[in-house]
Amino acid sequence: MPNDEALLEQAGKKIRLPVSKEQFRIFVFGPALNPSEEVELPTSQPADHDGLQKHAKYLRYLTAKKLREAGWTVDFGETNSIQQFWSSLGIKNPAAMELSHAKKLCGAIIIFPTSVGAISELGLFVGFGSLAKKTLAIVHSEFRDHHSFFRIGLLKMLKIRNGTFEFEDYINAQKCIELALEFVEDQWTKLSLDDDLINEAQLLTLERKGGSFEKGSGPS
Repeated sequence: MPNDEALLEQAGKKIRLPVSKEQFRIFVFGPALNPSEEVELPTSQPADHDGLQKHAKYLRYLTAKKLREAGWTVDFGETNSIQQFWSSLGIKNPAAMELSHAKKLCGAIIIFPTSVGAISELGLFVGFGSLAKKTLAIVHSEFRDHHSFFRIGLLKMLKIRNGTFEFEDYINAQKCIELALEFVEDQWTKLSLDDDLINEAQLLTLERKGGSFEKGSGPS
């Protein structure tokens, strides 16, 4: 008789997650960064604009690296293959391209909003509820008590649209990475739970209509 480990292995072969980690793409934004560029830890403090940009760029680079090491697929808007893919479909405007990629292919969005571009991208995503819900903005802790439009306007709107933001000192790179990894895991888990709910709803609907439904295969 098979032991418990063997039985679990057999059961595992029958389980199909709706999206694998490799298929669950994460869009990571921040100061401009060549996708092939390696960024060193800044020696300066994020005490002024220049220092803050350097730390945000490093955090963008490091977040992408750690996510990939954990098995996720990470995308940058600067990637030539992504730009060429959407251009081949007739979408050439950079904002329209990023919206389309985030909507149709990405399960999570991580933003370090310090540069004009990254803050603009955050504002773009906040305007779409479906994108706001899968967006995490990791904001330097210095802005926690600011009464700027960014703090009480844009971040507040992200929260209203069911998005997420966290304040963290950009010097604490490890904590920033932990926030990003946890958010991605949560979004991936939510997708699996939502898929289960959809399957159950389809099953109930078909049962009421006298139809049949094999769980995991979709409606017949």
